[in-house]
Amino acid sequence: MPECTIRVFDDADGRTTDVFPFDEQIFGVTGKCILPEQVPLKLAVNPVIGSISVVDWERREIAVWVRSFQDLPYWYVATPLRDEIAEVADRLGMDFIHAAGLGRGRRGICLVGRSGSGKSTTVLRGIVKGLQTVGDDFLLTDGRHIFGVYGRAKAHREAQQFVGDFSGAIVAGDSEAKLILDLACLGSGDAFVPEMEIAAICVPRRDAGQGLAPARRMDVVRELLIHTSIGLREVYPASLRRMHALVVSVPCWTWSLGRDGGWLEETIESLLDAHG
Repeated sequence: MPECTIRVFDDADGRTTDVFPFDEQIFGVTGKCILPEQVPLKLAVNPVIGSISVVDWERREIAVWVRSFQDLPYWYVATPLRDEIAEVADRLGMDFIHAAGLGRGRRGICLVGRSGSGKSTTVLRGIVKGLQTVGDDFLLTDGRHIFGVYGRAKAHREAQQFVGDFSGAIVAGDSEAKLILDLACLGSGDAFVPEMEIAAICVPRRDAGQGLAPARRMDVVRELLIHTSIGLREVYPASLRRMHALVVSVPCWTWSLGRDGGWLEETIESLLDAHG
């Protein structure tokens, strides 16, 4: 994989203004833009977290400016540089997706779906019960494998009633929002692995009732695209083709968690047995 240097600046103290080529006036613009062809840069502005990034493919560099490290939201601390990683992934013909992975023996189930659907709790429960993970929130995929990016998970403190005591893995966060957990501090020493072959895709839902059912493939494509694009504010032109190719290549399932709090780890085991 080609190397790319990422430089991060904090301008809260005013000391890097002469180093980074932009200032806060640019926050009047939201989103991304391609600069003229003679300028090999791509600019991204995120006023929510107060960041500006410039991707320079000629120099293989990404420069990121943040208004203040101290004021970054907890979710950015857990999963930083999302836009920049997505940009690099697209350049390499890969996708940066809002998903989790849980499995064993380097084969896993890719869990996709909206926040609050049960992905994180399922991953944490699975680790405690001896399964492996490549990550909880955002992953890279080449269409056949899922690759870990962040070694952390986000969870409400109340999730301990389903997972067990994970206080020893807490590294940051606010109990009123979500806690940030170090996945390497949960389960056995080999619980966090760098990659898994995709055996199947599962979409957990908090619906009335409970159970496993085949999923409509276009619904799964929509889950992958919508929730990734909401988080990253951009759908790359080739993503639809790549996501469709991924979804048609593996079995796809929907799991209704049920309002009584059923979780998925046993179903993950059965899917791994069925598609292993």
